[in-house]
Amino acid sequence: MKKRLLKTPLTLAVSLAFISTSAFADQATIDKSISITKSLDYSGFVDVFGFIDVDSLSMAVVNNRQSVTDNILTSDALDNSAKLQNDALKGVSGNIGVNVAAGDSNAQDNAAALAAADTAFLLGSGDAEVFVDQQSSANLTTNNGTLNTALLGSGALQNAQGNIGVNVVAGSQNLQKNSLAASVSSGSMSEATVSSNQVIELQDTLNAVVDENLLGVIVSSPGLPPAVFFNSNNATLGGGALEGASGNIGVNVAAGTNNLQSNSLSISMINQ
Repeated sequence: MKKRLLKTPLTLAVSLAFISTSAFADQATIDKSISITKSLDYSGFVDVFGFIDVDSLSMAVVNNRQSVTDNILTSDALDNSAKLQNDALKGVSGNIGVNVAAGDSNAQDNAAALAAADTAFLLGSGDAEVFVDQQSSANLTTNNGTLNTALLGSGALQNAQGNIGVNVVAGSQNLQKNSLAASVSSGSMSEATVSSNQVIELQDTLNAVVDENLLGVIVSSPGLPPAVFFNSNNATLGGGALEGASGNIGVNVAAGTNNLQSNSLSISMINQ
């Protein structure tokens, strides 16, 4: 704040010293010391209070619970294949829900809730809520040489438009979900909420490499070593899938055991 006052004596001191050194070169002495201190404090308060008048309500709610519990499962040399093949649903439009599954104890869901308030009500309230609860617990799974393949093929859903939910799963105890809640109103207040809870607990999964003798499934030719079965999980989103697609798009692709997947969107809009 006193920057100008400090600068003036300092400049004079240096100028005098310069003149002195010109006349008396052997007797010149210059001492220079600068100290700057700056402290800023900001403080304040913002209070918002009042009342909002509401004469209508537009509310869309999706409340979904998926649970896979207390299952005992053994898969012996199985080939679980779930595929949405090339160019499937290409160019479609609208509200689209697709579930493709292979295996055991899988849960899939696509849900949409829409709400709109009459525009004649000028003091409306909009509310969109999505609640998702997915739980997988206390499952015992044994995979003996099991192949799980989940595929969303190349070109699938190209140029699709709208609210699109796709679930593709191969395996066991997998949960997949796509949710949309949308609300439109004319007014002064709008709310949107997404709540998602995913729990995996107390699971016991064994993936074993076995041969045909152990399984009692003979596939090799006589005189040759017994065939060996390996476990393999493959989840693939093919090249060009969903290319050019637009809108609210949720895609879940999973292979294996005890996978939880969810896509949720909540929108609340006010028309002024």
